[in-house]
Amino acid sequence: DLESLKSYPRVLQHLTKFKAVLSERREVENGRIKFFQLQWPRNTNIFTGEKIVVPYRSNTNAFAYNKTEWFCRSDCYVITQKYPTYALGYLLALLNSSLYFQWLFHRGKRKGQMLELFQIPLSEIPIKRISGVEQKPFIDLTNRILAAKRQDADTKALELAVDKMIYDLYGLSSDESDLVLESSI
Repeated sequence: DLESLKSYPRVLQHLTKFKAVLSERREVENGRIKFFQLQWPRNTNIFTGEKIVVPYRSNTNAFAYNKTEWFCRSDCYVITQKYPTYALGYLLALLNSSLYFQWLFHRGKRKGQMLELFQIPLSEIPIKRISGVEQKPFIDLTNRILAAKRQDADTKALELAVDKMIYDLYGLSSDESDLVLESSI
């Protein structure tokens, strides 16, 4: 029983020596975990359902779609769909675009040239709110890219098509679109 450690008296005896220090952690003080717990358990639905995964550090905006059971370690961030407002396919199109790379590179966190894709700045990325019907072309193109990647096919043209749709979505001029694309190469 990990709630009380009754089944592990020797472990509890050992950890009790450090109770004063362990009890000063924020999660213990606010009652989220017991003094002997390392962290709170995660909801398994995060890892077993549909999700977008991204490494904490990457040279590019390398967001990937995953719908299989996959338990990652602390070097990845998992994005799940909490609200029906944004379909994961739409988010994946945006997050992997050259425009969003520029946002992450210039407004997000970096370690040298490498992007740091932690909760902050990911939670601060501006997402254009559009209807489900308007999201469908992005989702369809994203699905085509995913299918092509499973076949090891070249997806550059499809990715450029997504970029163009995103430039149009945000009302970028031709010059602005060219600048974003040139800066991302």
